[in-house]
Amino acid sequence: MNNTADDAVRVLLVDDQELVRTGLRGILRPRFGFDVVGELDSGEGVVEAVARLRPHVVVMDVRMPTVDGVTATRLLGDVPGSPPVLVLTTFEDEEILAGALRAGAAGFLLKGVPAEELQRAVPGRDSYRFAAATFTEIGAKGLAAEFQALSAR
Repeated sequence: MNNTADDAVRVLLVDDQELVRTGLRGILRPRFGFDVVGELDSGEGVVEAVARLRPHVVVMDVRMPTVDGVTATRLLGDVPGSPPVLVLTTFEDEEILAGALRAGAAGFLLKGVPAEELQRAVPGRDSYRFAAATFTEIGAKGLAAEFQALSAR
């Protein structure tokens, strides 16, 4: 998928670990149709960064210092026209993930998924919903039902 810069999906990365952001930048690179337009190490300032950088999607960690991903997702949800949020986490905790979905996340993935799965999960710039989310064995049916109920809105 070799897209021009105009066709690329503009991505804002929000994760407190620099190593993770570096890996995500490598996965979401122009060669695969993405343009990482900015990075934050906390959910603090995400609303301002979205207004300034105009990403098509925000890829956000759940647990971060200062302002966590659930809170930042909720703040973005209060701003009309905000891009969808794909939550990434290393924690297989149904309650945290359900909280992220209730806060307005459009989907979630565990950080251990293959790179291709992450690339498929990030929506195109014209998408309003994620086509898929990866559910693990932990509470998969409950999370799937919650995701479907929230997606039906």
